[in-house]
Amino acid sequence: MDRCFPAVAMFVGLVVLCGSGQVLAAEPDPQIVNWVQDDAEGLRLLLRAMPLERQDIDSLIARLAATARTEHFTADEGRTYGIKRGWSVQEQRLGFGASHVELVSGREGCHARATLLVFEQTLAHYEIEVSCGERWPAVRQTIVGEWLRSARTEFTESTNGLTSQRAFDAVLDRYRHAVAAKLGDFRELDVPARFAGDFARMTSPLVNSMVSTRGCGMASTPVPEQLAIQAMVASGRVDLLENMLRGYNPGGRMYAAVALMNLRDSVGLRPEVEATLRKVLDLDADIKTCSGCIGQTLTARAALASLVTPRDYPGR
Repeated sequence: MDRCFPAVAMFVGLVVLCGSGQVLAAEPDPQIVNWVQDDAEGLRLLLRAMPLERQDIDSLIARLAATARTEHFTADEGRTYGIKRGWSVQEQRLGFGASHVELVSGREGCHARATLLVFEQTLAHYEIEVSCGERWPAVRQTIVGEWLRSARTEFTESTNGLTSQRAFDAVLDRYRHAVAAKLGDFRELDVPARFAGDFARMTSPLVNSMVSTRGCGMASTPVPEQLAIQAMVASGRVDLLENMLRGYNPGGRMYAAVALMNLRDSVGLRPEVEATLRKVLDLDADIKTCSGCIGQTLTARAALASLVTPRDYPGR
């Protein structure tokens, strides 16, 4: 990856100095120019708000959401279609006053995405991505130019687009302390290398994992977290499950809760783990679930009802 910084914008062309020292001079792809122009107002609205930590986040989300609309057109065969334009907004509650907000704009292989972690109306982390896949080499100048004119912040370039992200440690620490005060601190554990990536993702404050015990899609394909939990259970790593129960990923907590309930009769659960289970089930967090082709966002207790039998509920 090349890390790029704003350099000089010329009156017609655009000059950007990257890690490779390359000068951008290619003509923009007309199709992507149309995409940028079509969504220019919403894109500029986000980029001109940077640095995002200086914004009122609720107001920013409202302004972006207000750009959402559906435009209709009639194809040659006479059929009418609708295209969603502007910024779509999806917000998920993580519990403890935190939320995960995803904003997406774009179409036809090129899109802009902003992912925000917000704690008590304050930005804790953000990542902004503009991705165009294999079209990126042909459209770099157009999109990077918009970034430099509007955002003027550092970005990282890959083979298919660019990203910019930042974490605000003080806010993240407050969020972690709020979770620990309710659910307890992580224990110091040795996480085997084969579980390290899955465990990190399933306890991350930046992720809300899809939860399924039956698989997703027409083929009921197991999701990675489902397979990871099965492997941890097979390895007898109850300690990893207990730590996951105290983590920041609502889906990860749900997987840990179900696995621990299923292990209750065979290994027994310590009283403090049983207490944490009850607390997890009462959190105001959104749990994303899927069973085959059916997906829902549920409360923890409603999700649990579809994953384990009623006799397994803590306290019943």
